[in-house]
Amino acid sequence: MAGFTLTSTSHVSWIGDSLSTDFGGPGDAVWKDDGFMPTIQSFYGSFRVVARPYVNTSGAVAARSTYPTFAINGLAGRQITDVSPTITNFIDPNTTSTHVVIQLGVNDAVAGTSSPTLTTAVNKIHDDLATAGIHSILWIGPFTHGEKWPSGQNANDTDIDRVDALLSGLMAGYGAGYDYVPWRQVYAIQEPLRNPSNLTQGIFTSDGTHPRTVDQIGMSILIGCVRSKITLT
Repeated sequence: MAGFTLTSTSHVSWIGDSLSTDFGGPGDAVWKDDGFMPTIQSFYGSFRVVARPYVNTSGAVAARSTYPTFAINGLAGRQITDVSPTITNFIDPNTTSTHVVIQLGVNDAVAGTSSPTLTTAVNKIHDDLATAGIHSILWIGPFTHGEKWPSGQNANDTDIDRVDALLSGLMAGYGAGYDYVPWRQVYAIQEPLRNPSNLTQGIFTSDGTHPRTVDQIGMSILIGCVRSKITLT
């Protein structure tokens, strides 16, 4: 894996689940202004965010700018197997995407989707995007579905760990331009430190699944992982 490099003319299509939407408030989406966007703004001076159906805040079709553009396509409950059959339908059709961020996996784990099925789905995403001329994917892996530790104390831990390892291995095998954000691994290290009473929720998350936003403990750690994988030029 060789990292994920953005320039002032990059156009990023970001595809995710509820962690990539405004599901509960202004601090919940990992790409928003209190997510990793301040890094982008401080480096380039500005950025543009458009949302599906890919219009900017004025309602006009989003245009390529002199600073990075992020086209956000998030939907609560989305799974890898939802997007793999027609992945190119999920990227911004109004301009040529140079990069794709995919923040998916936890819902597949909770659903118990088999490893062979997921391997086929992820390989298809890779191949179809490569055919479309996109050779740079940053995959953000599954986070958590309950805060009890160590792993195995929450109902879906085994499957989340399995999906995390599978995605990490696949992305490593794709070579230059592809990288993986191991949220699950960082969570496993930080949760015992941040949650000494072994609560089921409330340290990293507001509900056992989505990043905590009151004091930003969970969000700041997760965003730090994303920032560490992006090279800005």
